[in-house]
Amino acid sequence: MRTTSSIPTLIWAAGLLISSGVSTANELTSEQLFEKVAPSVWGVTTFDKSERALATGSAVVIAPGTLITNCHVLAKAASFAIKRDNVSFGATLQHADTERDLCQITVRNFSAPVVGIVSVDTLKVGQKAFAIGNPRGLEVTLSDGLVSGLRRSDDGKTIEFVQTTAPISPGSSGGGLFDNQGRLIGITTLIRRDSQNLNFAVPGSWIAEVPARAQAALAARENAQNATTVATGARVGAQKRGAYHVGQILEYTITDRMTGQQQSVNLRVDRFDGDSIVFNGGDRTENLNGRVLISKQRSLSEIDSLNGQGGWVTADSARQGQWSVNSTAHLQPEIRYKLSANFVGETKLVTPAGEFDTRIFRFTGFREITTSRGGYGTGYEATAWYSESLKRIVKLTAYVPGSAGKIDEEIVLQRITN
Repeated sequence: MRTTSSIPTLIWAAGLLISSGVSTANELTSEQLFEKVAPSVWGVTTFDKSERALATGSAVVIAPGTLITNCHVLAKAASFAIKRDNVSFGATLQHADTERDLCQITVRNFSAPVVGIVSVDTLKVGQKAFAIGNPRGLEVTLSDGLVSGLRRSDDGKTIEFVQTTAPISPGSSGGGLFDNQGRLIGITTLIRRDSQNLNFAVPGSWIAEVPARAQAALAARENAQNATTVATGARVGAQKRGAYHVGQILEYTITDRMTGQQQSVNLRVDRFDGDSIVFNGGDRTENLNGRVLISKQRSLSEIDSLNGQGGWVTADSARQGQWSVNSTAHLQPEIRYKLSANFVGETKLVTPAGEFDTRIFRFTGFREITTSRGGYGTGYEATAWYSESLKRIVKLTAYVPGSAGKIDEEIVLQRITN
């Protein structure tokens, strides 16, 4: 939570073209304004790792296939989607400026209209303002009011919040605050609950700065973490092991082939503990052959469900030719696998991360899920492409038929950031 000296107790309310000048020449009626900008405001629904809904918010289209929302809307989310009426799109976080609570997200095959943005320096207290968002999940709700204040930073140099009497509520976070010409004034972000009609938006003109600020913040965090790693010396371990080094990021994409929704997962190398690689602050640990030792978040889905159980794909698997996998993933619910594993052959695999010499492994058999109410079983098929140079799976497809617990997903290594 951010505060300023003039806003002591706040809570969360759940190319760019920047115009200059305030004019009434093109003033729109409220009906005309809603018709113009409402198609550019969408709902955001977040999900946990079990795909249960966590929270809702709002987002505004700022460029083709690109939207802006509040970062706190995406907090704790394993995945999220952009939604309106019965239409839903999987979305990916592109840039996060957490200090200003602005997160830029990207959506494929998305063609909603882009809004114009007005500079915060041209705003006047008393001018009309219109908020459009999804308060309490009520999609595309319009409210009106005035710009009731321009709240500056402690040094008085920067406008940090646009105060408005246009009502907003939980779920409005990430929505748009517009002037009477339909230009974006700000992103609705905060309310003050202990007072009447005190609502706040962060300036829309900040949006253009999100990518650069996000990259600078990421670089600063990496430098700080690397400095900590160096300072702790032998206790933490070396800066490089095999194909990996501290600070490296492996980006995977998980695609649900039934819905087309995608989720991006980043694995950041934090440190080495002996022959283990520790990722993401300790949430994930692998050995140097890619076997998953710890996965608190099960971030790579079926790779984590299977590859942690005895190292079912390793550098030596090809020598076995054929073997059995009988394992249990101690999750909620518990999942048991009884599979026949086969080494299929070798191939050059091209992914967005590059070209890899891979060994292909095929798994077929049975998958049983046990819950407190009983259990059920289904067939199971998976194919894994294992890179010898990286000593990890760079692609995996998994298929579980049937109506209960059906899976049809593809996991691919998209990028390696050095």
